[in-house]
Amino acid sequence: MDRATYIKKREECAQKIRATQDLASLPEITTTQRLVAYDDAEGLREFERVGEITVSPPGYYSMFTDYAQVLKDEYFQLFSDMNPEDAYRTYLITLRVSHGQETVSAGFKWDFIGTLRTGERFCAILHTIVKRRFRKCGLSSLLKLDEVELARSENCDFIQTFHETDNPHFSSIIIPNLKNRFVLHPGIKHKDELHTKGGFVHLRKYFAPIRNTDVIFKDGTRFESPDQNSEIIRHLLTFKHFPGKQIARIEGRGPRAGASPKSVIISKKT
Repeated sequence: MDRATYIKKREECAQKIRATQDLASLPEITTTQRLVAYDDAEGLREFERVGEITVSPPGYYSMFTDYAQVLKDEYFQLFSDMNPEDAYRTYLITLRVSHGQETVSAGFKWDFIGTLRTGERFCAILHTIVKRRFRKCGLSSLLKLDEVELARSENCDFIQTFHETDNPHFSSIIIPNLKNRFVLHPGIKHKDELHTKGGFVHLRKYFAPIRNTDVIFKDGTRFESPDQNSEIIRHLLTFKHFPGKQIARIEGRGPRAGASPKSVIISKKT
């Protein structure tokens, strides 16, 4: 990661927090990366007791010990294609804001590192939360930079995440991914999609080689991801209500897109 870029983003976040909370001085923002568990040929080793890591924030009801079940629930295809013989890791990236004598938890990102049967190494985003008090301050983008650096340090071939199209905050959630050259990706199965007609947008960030896809909106506008992600962001922001539902389909560009089928309809709802 470009350290200067990270420091600049952290300073921007601190400025926004100061402005939104009317602080007399800039707060200090710190992130901590913790290896929660590691599974190898000798079996599972948990490095930290869950209670010593964090208390699950309001609205999050999963325990940090059930990472395998969460991966199966949230990334059905990755779980099915994962090589059970290879080691995996789970990380928790925590975010704290300090001002004066007060230090509070501002959010976290929970990541799973595994290997597919093809030998590709992946980072799946199990969960991301930014506390309501610190939303719209750029902290999601800051956590995204930490996420990318973690996956790079783990020699991952790609990062995978997804978002529900009926989320009214779809644009603000997906923008940090698009700014970091994530590809809107077809042909990925989510467990819930086995019984529904879509409703999810899947994204991957490839470290090498870059794979391109075509993103077609219901109004007929077509963009190439990731090369035109900036244009995709601008187009999403023109929709006032449920912008995620305005994506009609995503098409893979030949074998480099790694998609089967080559075209996926996101949602048929109007």
